Amino acid sequence: MMLDLIVSYSGFLAGIILSIISPEELKPGRKYFWVLQLLLFGLLLLVPLYIILMERRFFLFAGVMIASLSLLWIRIKQFVLWAEAVYYLFFTVLFLFVSASPQRLLFLSLLFLYGLPTGTLFRWQLIEQHEKKKTKS
Repeated sequence: MMLDLIVSYSGFLAGIILSIISPEELKPGRKYFWVLQLLLFGLLLLVPLYIILMERRFFLFAGVMIASLSLLWIRIKQFVLWAEAVYYLFFTVLFLFVSASPQRLLFLSLLFLYGLPTGTLFRWQLIEQHEKKKTKS
């Protein structure tokens, strides 16, 4: 079970590696990476919500829904580096609800795919912050 999560979280590292391999694609592809990340983020929230709803855990569904909408609001408002750790922690908690379900592999695959644009955008943010520090000095 832990190995599954480690493999699916390696998508973040793969995204960083992809951004190192093709740095010329970062600036023109940034908006597409953001849209893809937002789409995968929504899908990662829908799969566990569907499973929880099918198991008729309505109070759990309401709690996860409120937390999901809050995180989605933060995601849309601004992209901040520290928020990624919170999102991955939330996805780990959601994985606990999905781990006994047949949709487990779907969730893990989406988590890996989510890591690709997330790692790329994370590196882009680090580059932007580094350039801002350079211009101030």
